[in-house]
Amino acid sequence: MPTWLAGVTAGVLLRAALLGHWYAKELTFLVVALVFVGLFAFAARHILGGPLAASVDLWHHRGRSR
Repeated sequence: MPTWLAGVTAGVLLRAALLGHWYAKELTFLVVALVFVGLFAFAARHILGGPLAASVDLWHHRGRSR
């Protein structure tokens, strides 16, 4: 599970608990937040590259050479 998915979900649940209500709009807020953060995460990972992509490639390369 991507960490952003767990973090956004936990944040929305915490927000609902602090506000003291569990309405259908909280589910809508969760879906909208997941879509927007998911799009940004996708862009950062696939379009921009990002620092983690290089470290993952090195890790896989080291594993194959052994």
